[in-house]
Amino acid sequence: MHLKTPVIELPSNGLNLNKVFLKLDNLQPSGSFKIRGISNLVKKAIEKLPKNQPVKFLVSSSGGNAGISTAYVGLKLAIPVKVFVPVTTKEFVIKILQANKADVLVGGESWVEANEQALGFFKAAQQEFGIDLWEGHSTLITEIEEKIDFVIVSVGGGGLLSGVLEGLRAKNSTAKVIAVETKATSLGAKTVTENLIHSCKSYGTENIFSVVVEDRLAVQAISKFADDFKFLVEPACSASLSLVLLKEGEEILKEKVFKKINFTEKKLSESNILVVVCGGNSVTLKMITEWKTLFNL
Repeated sequence: MHLKTPVIELPSNGLNLNKVFLKLDNLQPSGSFKIRGISNLVKKAIEKLPKNQPVKFLVSSSGGNAGISTAYVGLKLAIPVKVFVPVTTKEFVIKILQANKADVLVGGESWVEANEQALGFFKAAQQEFGIDLWEGHSTLITEIEEKIDFVIVSVGGGGLLSGVLEGLRAKNSTAKVIAVETKATSLGAKTVTENLIHSCKSYGTENIFSVVVEDRLAVQAISKFADDFKFLVEPACSASLSLVLLKEGEEILKEKVFKKINFTEKKLSESNILVVVCGGNSVTLKMITEWKTLFNL
């Protein structure tokens, strides 16, 4: 159900790298990479059901990309969808969910509270569900043909990073992974998924680097990406882009990653970076204008 999204090359980069590639998963039908994992999860769940037994409903607890992807999958498969969202969810996101025929239930001050309501609904309905998300997300990596030495990926709850690591293992890759988040708005969930800890240890923590960028840089990268490529993405996504689109971001990358592994200029000139452009549903021009005003940009 997901698309094999394009990989494009930056026309130039200031890192003295051979090439920088962008994996445009913001072009998925649902607007983000999350359709990969969610469609795979639903597919696996259907396969486990007795023959001819219908799926009663799909349930999500996201007022963003995961909820929108679930609604899209349900619409395409003609399965009813219930999405539990917190009261902080933007009205335009609720309208996107409803346009995809999802039943939107608003409640809770945060994603954690909305998720508790969703889990309570599951328990009351005596339904079981499994986690096949990371396997689906891993296709983002396994479908790439280019040689990759570094992968830059945004981190929230850890689902995307788990999928990226699984995809790299499937390709027997030794690429270094750079996990990026913004300083002030790093997580909707209280913690990352426990699976991510095991996944990082399995891949080798010496091959994974954590980078935190200022929200200001993420907003600057949104504008730069929009100007150069005509796409709007969210700050959580543009945090990764800031490391290759902005001079200040390039310096952070050199300091936090390249210096730590003693990468010579010659090695850099022979290396390729892949940046995962993960999504852009929860953003509007008005929001970007407000953010730029906030940071005096």
